[in-house]
Amino acid sequence: LKRRYTDYASYADATFDELFPDARRQGALVLSAVTFESALFENVGGKFRRHALPVEAQVAPVRDVLVQDFDRDGLPDVLLAGNDFAARAQEGRYDAGRGLWLRGLGSLRFAPIAARQSGFYAPGDVRRLALVATARGSAVVVARNDGSLSAFALL
Repeated sequence: LKRRYTDYASYADATFDELFPDARRQGALVLSAVTFESALFENVGGKFRRHALPVEAQVAPVRDVLVQDFDRDGLPDVLLAGNDFAARAQEGRYDAGRGLWLRGLGSLRFAPIAARQSGFYAPGDVRRLALVATARGSAVVVARNDGSLSAFALL
């Protein structure tokens, strides 16, 4: 490809078939994706059932998830964060995520809680979430790629 496309403009305008003619695709392993949505998987007797997360969890790549009863109502909640700043420049960053708390409603159903209500706001290139014990109780630590840490106290 480097010899055939010597500048960005010629490569940018090329179609997939021009880049990879039939002769070059012979014997190639072809994979396909059915969905890119964020979901949870329920183990049902050794088989897994997919449950899509609410639309608010679909706006950006999810890099890490914590499952915990954050509001102490006896139901598991989900805290997630992500984004991806490593995309190619011409595609732009995948940075619409600001972190999200999904309050458990039971039966694998969740309600998204806005940051202004939950207090959880985790923008940036988030890579990890960790639940840590502090002298004042538990906290969620948010680690970003090449960025600062944030901590959120759980009340």
